[in-house]
Amino acid sequence: MKNMKKLVALFLCLAMTFVMTACGGGSGSGEGGNGGGSDKAAEAVTVTEPIEIEFWHTLSGESASALDEMIKDFNDTNEYGITVNGTYQGGYYDVLSKVTASYGTDTAPALCVLGAGGIEEIAEQGAVADFSAYVERDNYDLENIPESLRYYMEHFEGQITEFPFLVSTAVIFYNKTLMPEAPTTLEDWVAKAEAIHAADPSVYGMAMQLDTGFIQRPILKSLGAPGLTSADGNSPATLEDGSLKKYMEDWKSWIDDGFCVGLKVTDTTSQMNSQFTQGKLASIVSSTAAMDNYEELAKSGGFELGVAKMVGYGGYHAAIGGGGLVALDTVTAQEQAASWEFIKYILSDEAQVKLHKASDYIPCTYSAREAEELKTYWAEHPGFEVAAEQLEYATYNEWSKYLSEWRTQIGNCFTAVLVDGSMTPDEAVSFLEGQATVIFP
Repeated sequence: MKNMKKLVALFLCLAMTFVMTACGGGSGSGEGGNGGGSDKAAEAVTVTEPIEIEFWHTLSGESASALDEMIKDFNDTNEYGITVNGTYQGGYYDVLSKVTASYGTDTAPALCVLGAGGIEEIAEQGAVADFSAYVERDNYDLENIPESLRYYMEHFEGQITEFPFLVSTAVIFYNKTLMPEAPTTLEDWVAKAEAIHAADPSVYGMAMQLDTGFIQRPILKSLGAPGLTSADGNSPATLEDGSLKKYMEDWKSWIDDGFCVGLKVTDTTSQMNSQFTQGKLASIVSSTAAMDNYEELAKSGGFELGVAKMVGYGGYHAAIGGGGLVALDTVTAQEQAASWEFIKYILSDEAQVKLHKASDYIPCTYSAREAEELKTYWAEHPGFEVAAEQLEYATYNEWSKYLSEWRTQIGNCFTAVLVDGSMTPDEAVSFLEGQATVIFP
């Protein structure tokens, strides 16, 4: 009966997620709902006989090949006879959908990779296993993981319900010929972009894609808001303090003045990248997971690539994206113990370095950054060190069960103001004030 109630809740949650086009937000303060986690880790156990566990992930291409090699190495070398069966299941939403559909059945995985929004959706239903007893038993050093990456992991007090796995941050990629020095604040970036366009009107100085939780949120936070929602997740932010209106007005003015690339309904990213390659765009915000791509674009364009920390008003402000490792609470004690051994392997320095070099995702531990192999690699690709340094102050989306829908409405308003002009910033704020009364309690 307990699992059936959770299953119904998960299906309802997934339906809401689909309607709200969630793609990595937050949900819940950790004080309500089922409290997250389960009692599976009340006592840590050891794997006592050969066992197989299913692991669903989101990696494809070269990244998946590296992961497959890592899984094979773990299967061949672990002392317990654990066999991990890794299966690609699509993107974060695909995995969330399939986990929800399989929950409580024999086909559900023991371990899976979920995006930020998926972690919250599942955890709020109490459908994730708690590893705190394993961390305590093995004296696992959580401080080896940057504090910013422990936001989801330690959200439910006294429980460990997630481990960082695929970590990215937003950075500014820039053409060092057009923009010799990296910007240090949003105001500085705008001034540099405006000067570049003034010197050559055929060149845009800057470009930002629309991704409210990844790119826009840290800029809004730089204006004083706690995030897109209040710190407890139960009310909206950025409206009454005027930060959303200011950012919308500023961004619109940058586009209207011609030095910032305007947003379009379709193919915005590919068009921006094409302009960047051709030397018609000096700088663009994107994810560190696209580092290889921008290195290739710069090489094709014949210019030196710069990688700068993401900026907000008055200084550096960055967001964290990606996915984490979660075990479902339906696992047996032996399956959870096996999952724990694999998690420790995945977070080992050797595995972290191997995955990073294949995928561009940032290593999740401090010790991995000290590996000589990684230092050599970063000497050749210095942008990654910039990205890793941001983890000291970068943040995930705040945990709120209302964030997915709220992000969607904010994104719709940015589109209305910046793409089709159907709203003014004042009208957008007024509309969001009305939506807030419906979305939040």
